[in-house]
Amino acid sequence: AMANALGNIELTLNRFDLGYSLGYEVLDHGQSIHDKLPTYIAMANALGKQNEHMKGLQLAQQGVQLCGEYPKRWLVLRAFSQFFSVKAYLEKTSMEQFFEQNPITINPHTIHSMNLLHEVAIRAYSSQEMVAWMLATLLLIQMTKRDGICEYSAGALNGFAILQMKMGEFANAHKCAKIAKETIRRIHRGTKTEGWIYYAAAVFIDPYSKPFYQLRQDFQHAYDSAMAVGDVELSELAQEGSLYSSFFDGRPLTEVIAAASSLIEHMKIYKNEGRIGVVTELSNTSHYMRGTLKLDWEALMDADKYEQTDTSNLFLAYWCRLHIAVYFGKFGHAEKVNHLLRTSTTSDPTFDRFTSSAILSGVMASHRYHQTKKRKYLKMLRQQKRRLKETCEAKGMCAFHRYLILRAEWKAIKVGGTKPALVESCYNDAIKQARKGEHLHEAGLVCELAGKYMLKSSNPEDPRIRSYFTQALGFYEKWGALPKCRIFREAYGDYIDEDRVHEIKMESSLTGQVNSFALPQDHDQSSINQDMTSERTPSHVTVDSVADLVAARKARDSQAENTSKDGAMGSRGNMASAMDDNCSLLTDADH
Repeated sequence: AMANALGNIELTLNRFDLGYSLGYEVLDHGQSIHDKLPTYIAMANALGKQNEHMKGLQLAQQGVQLCGEYPKRWLVLRAFSQFFSVKAYLEKTSMEQFFEQNPITINPHTIHSMNLLHEVAIRAYSSQEMVAWMLATLLLIQMTKRDGICEYSAGALNGFAILQMKMGEFANAHKCAKIAKETIRRIHRGTKTEGWIYYAAAVFIDPYSKPFYQLRQDFQHAYDSAMAVGDVELSELAQEGSLYSSFFDGRPLTEVIAAASSLIEHMKIYKNEGRIGVVTELSNTSHYMRGTLKLDWEALMDADKYEQTDTSNLFLAYWCRLHIAVYFGKFGHAEKVNHLLRTSTTSDPTFDRFTSSAILSGVMASHRYHQTKKRKYLKMLRQQKRRLKETCEAKGMCAFHRYLILRAEWKAIKVGGTKPALVESCYNDAIKQARKGEHLHEAGLVCELAGKYMLKSSNPEDPRIRSYFTQALGFYEKWGALPKCRIFREAYGDYIDEDRVHEIKMESSLTGQVNSFALPQDHDQSSINQDMTSERTPSHVTVDSVADLVAARKARDSQAENTSKDGAMGSRGNMASAMDDNCSLLTDADH
């Protein structure tokens, strides 16, 4: 008992060598399973802190097998049989019925066993062992039905919600996530699992439909909950999730860099440096964009020099290089790294990486088509546009501006010479949504794309060119991408109103601080040059309800008299169709 207690203390304090030594002594010589279970839990958790998730998974599996709650073989068959049982139960059970049927359990053996299954699920997901993760999640729900709820039941329900999201069962996913949070509320706050519930929801379930500032609040909640119970691993994951969200959503680079530095320091203080390489990758990308690190293109794009080996981390390494190449206009480099991203890594399920990789790939393909006229790039652009469109229709509208950007690029290629007013309207829709969502980088990008289109298709003296390029530079300045601003001025300096750029940079209404959660919600009040919009730009676009989106689209489709071959802004092909709401913007055909 003394070795057990001392070992757990040493592991909690990150003194791993002594902690493991005492822990294995308990596992080898412990007299009862009750002595061993806390040690299995502590050691698996400690291995996770060191990024040794596979070893932690194996240890947690051994512990839960001693409890008789986890099979030693036929994991796939067990997982599938459990899945259909759990799915049927949760689909037919309301939240009220769930809590009537499953009272809170206080049995210590049950709670320890469920804790170990929870540890199996965490380590399995972190090591990409999806069958083990799925099985542990399902077994936890079955134990909940048998023995009652505890905090680990909430973790399992959240895990099942993630599984439902991957399968396209979005309504059921949100239902399970709500039951998970209610489970935590009914038990009591301050449990070990509470932070994981909010973290997982913010990463996998809510980003498609929740605005940025609300996700930041959930990450902060996860961080506070983790620190309250001494869960350093989760506290760092929560900070990392908030950092990713800040970067992918286009927060000012100086603040992203400061947040990354703070997280790296936090990892060093707590001697939990397993993911420092991932955070450093994102930090270096921000430095490259900021100009505080010098770009060496050949070295940066040399895949043999990438230090990341884990497929998830490798995805981030390739994505960062794709991001840099696209924003600096190095589309040949972008094509190479995009190929590596698609062929050498697994698809990342998280909202930020999934939707941002789609927009970057699409913009790259659009430029490569203009450079080469090869139809394979047109096919690539259409594919990425469709991915974003389907995401908006099925999961939520938070990636709507990214879809609109690729839609504008598509229209510029397909009908740019015959329907310039339509193309301009498409760009204006995208600009409005990017600005409304506080996405500085993508607001700058779409203004730049619109300016390039206008420069090619209209009189060089057209004042709209000056307006688009001025807005683009203003957003890039506010984002803090100094090298990009220098290159942009060299290319388009004759079309830029520097006084207006300075005004945009000084405006406080377009973005909040990375460390602040009170981001402005009424984006329509932001000051912006009104000649950026046209009479065809919708005055207000709602992004709240996917169900309302689909219902409204069906109602409008039933009234449509004809369908445009090009499918520009909805079911009608004329300019008046630009007056439609979000629903029509999602009904453009890929002809």
